[in-house]
Amino acid sequence: MDIKELLSRYAAGQRNFRNLNLIAVNLRNMNLKGADFSGADLRGANLTRTNLSHTNLTNASLEGANLTEANLSYVDLSDVNLSRANLTRTNLSHTNLTNASLEGANLTEANLSYVDLSDVNLSRANLTRTNLSHTNLTNASLEGANLTEANLSQANLSHVELTDVDLSRANLHGAIATDRGSSSWIFQ
Repeated sequence: MDIKELLSRYAAGQRNFRNLNLIAVNLRNMNLKGADFSGADLRGANLTRTNLSHTNLTNASLEGANLTEANLSYVDLSDVNLSRANLTRTNLSHTNLTNASLEGANLTEANLSYVDLSDVNLSRANLTRTNLSHTNLTNASLEGANLTEANLSQANLSHVELTDVDLSRANLHGAIATDRGSSSWIFQ
């Protein structure tokens, strides 16, 4: 299916676009709210400023995709590969990222408030000035991640891997941290 056909079908009311091969497709500035792209291959796709709110992207591959300033609020991103994706200033609030991989992703100034990131791989991710307030990061891997000026207020950092993490000027007010030895801290 080419882009023209996809957009025509979407305009006609179709929302099922499961398992499509959309490698390196250009869907910049499109409105695809509520579509089902589960299992789709969107590696290297350009989804800059695309509205994907309320979509299903379960098991999709978005490795290396450009999602700059996209709207991904209330999206099911469980089991999604977002490794090395560009999510700069992307709205990911209230998304499901269960078992997702964001290794090496650029999440600069993204909104990840109220997201469950437990057990998610964020190693070497750039989270500079990212909003992670009220986020559950239990058992997440943040090894080598950059959290400079990130907002982690009220976040749950229990059992998080923080090796080589840059937390310079990060807001940790009210964040909860528990190490693997069950010692607990609440940041004031």
